[in-house]
Amino acid sequence: MTTDKTIPTDPLELQREIHATRAELGDTVAELAAKADVKARAREGVTAVADRAKDTAKQVNESVRRRPAPLAVGAVAALLAIGVARLIQARTAKSRKHSRWPWSR
Repeated sequence: MTTDKTIPTDPLELQREIHATRAELGDTVAELAAKADVKARAREGVTAVADRAKDTAKQVNESVRRRPAPLAVGAVAALLAIGVARLIQARTAKSRKHSRWPWSR
């Protein structure tokens, strides 16, 4: 392809330049179409997030297999917190039910 603004006089050179320009234009159109394809870009993002989640799950699984005690302590703490929250909720509901004041029910 010629870089100056002259038109080639050789027909073969002109055809080569036309072919190169068409190829460039085709590449540009393909790039623009890829940027405009929102669904495909969203799918790529979802796939990337899913892959990261799988990798993280795999790392957590390997970590738990190596040292299961911290996970067990965390699970017991979570269950204890849930139990305490339910107990507080039940006591609060019971005290509101038996309250003398109508607006606190």
